Amino acid sequence: AAQIQDEWQRYRESCFAPLEIDAPIDILEGAYSWADRLATHFAQTYRSGHIFNFVLGGFAVCLGLAAFMAPHLKFEIAALEMLITLAIILNAHIGTRDEWHRRWLDYRQLAERLRPMRSLKLLGIAAPDPPGTQTNPVPTRWIDWYGSGIWRAMGSPTGRIDSVCAARLGCAIAEHEVEPQVAYHERHAEQIEKLDHRLERVGFWLFVVTLIASLATIIDYALGLPFVNAYGNWFTLISAGFPALGTAIFGIRFQADFGGDAVRSQATSNTLRQIDEELRKDVTLSRAADLAEQAGRIMLSDLDEWQLVNQQRDLSVG
Repeated sequence: AAQIQDEWQRYRESCFAPLEIDAPIDILEGAYSWADRLATHFAQTYRSGHIFNFVLGGFAVCLGLAAFMAPHLKFEIAALEMLITLAIILNAHIGTRDEWHRRWLDYRQLAERLRPMRSLKLLGIAAPDPPGTQTNPVPTRWIDWYGSGIWRAMGSPTGRIDSVCAARLGCAIAEHEVEPQVAYHERHAEQIEKLDHRLERVGFWLFVVTLIASLATIIDYALGLPFVNAYGNWFTLISAGFPALGTAIFGIRFQADFGGDAVRSQATSNTLRQIDEELRKDVTLSRAADLAEQAGRIMLSDLDEWQLVNQQRDLSVG
């Protein structure tokens, strides 16, 4: 909340005060802060939930195999495995009941719909895209209705925008609205791609170790060596447990779609950068409004694609 307040205060100081234009965005800031913090909360909760299920599922397999190496702890291992299974089922049930996934997607959609409204309202003649379709502009989701209500409740900006002010306003919006989004998408694409590659390497080496263990077993049996008999339980754990962990890591990568997310963020960043460059030119008010509307439209389009990919990936056991 403090970070959001600080960022919006910097926006006011850079875009409002120097240009002697004022827009009633207090209600917008409150709505955005509420939606953004809820989106972050449910995103963390949902992602933690599905990583919890995948990792503990793989760990449960390894735990079951560990009974071969510690037969005197079979009761304790069985009890712990039962608790892990119950935890996975309970985690999925709570996540489904409390709708972590839907609420994360809805609040993120709402927050990103509200954010560009401060610049659109500041321009005076710009506006966000209407909800619904052009032939039927009626809100079909609560976030569309809520966003439209906030836009109407904000009122009108005050001040005077001449040609010089319009050009400065275009630069200010580019610097404080569009450029931060460009930087975010570039940073996000880089981080998420690194995470995907690191998880891929971990999964790859788990299967490599499994392959080595299998080859060692074959060589041992072929040459009649006593090595596998002496450490057979460990070889069983590696041969069966490591592929389970590797599959869990693959499931995390598939569920989160890190690779596709990175590609979408990079494409959005490239498009927004072009708009940023255009806004920094000597633009007229109508041109600045058109570019700001395009930027908002592109950000929402990216978000719609992201939601379309993620909306079917609810938290479940099966």
